[in-house]
Amino acid sequence: MPKIVLQLYRQRCGRVWQDMKLLLSETVAENVRLPLEALGQYGKTANERIEEVLSELGLSQKAKVAVTNLPMSERALVAFARAIVHKPSILIIDDLWSILGPESLENIARILERESIAGASVICAARDENIAEFLDARLLKLRDGTIIADPAHVQTHHIAAQPTEWQGSQASQAT
Repeated sequence: MPKIVLQLYRQRCGRVWQDMKLLLSETVAENVRLPLEALGQYGKTANERIEEVLSELGLSQKAKVAVTNLPMSERALVAFARAIVHKPSILIIDDLWSILGPESLENIARILERESIAGASVICAARDENIAEFLDARLLKLRDGTIIADPAHVQTHHIAAQPTEWQGSQASQAT
């Protein structure tokens, strides 16, 4: 992948993978810092942003804790924090919902709504259809990578006149 494409991808995309892809030997803050470092953001500004995101997710007290010492639900929050810390324009979240408690789900829903209103595209994968309802989101059903149901998609039927009919009606109106 060309370096410029990789840089754009890093800038614009925040991802949460189902297996979270955290660096288990690193602390919470070090994991969340990764996207900022990839973008060349260091120092006080980066630290303040990390603190802001961790606070919003209820992880402030865990900043210096190694990820291996966290339960799965908190690891999921760390992965989410890492995905949003650099304010991406695209968020992709792969089915982390089942391991989160109600309070964390509400927190994430509020953050996703805020990011969406700010212009970010949010794509969430979930096995549970209730997640889409909870997030107040459009629900697409996929099978083998193909959309099999989209309740928001309404088919419209257009009735178009044949070109000769259209030209004929236009010609009669012109006289």
